[in-house]
Amino acid sequence: LLRKRGARPVLVGARQGAGAVYMNAHHPDIYSFLDTKRENADEKIRIKTLSLGVVIPDITFHLAKKNEPM
Repeated sequence: LLRKRGARPVLVGARQGAGAVYMNAHHPDIYSFLDTKRENADEKIRIKTLSLGVVIPDITFHLAKKNEPM
């Protein structure tokens, strides 16, 4: 799932099995990506052992500041 979605894993070795995966906020599959952490998500897609993160590019803040569409 994660490779198909364009997510990037980050494994820091803090503890066995610890890691995080980040995806760009503008990625077309961002909602599916975030749904993998829902407690009521289908067990086939649910991720229990990784932390998820969202990368928000600078352009998002610049456009929001100017009240322009993204």
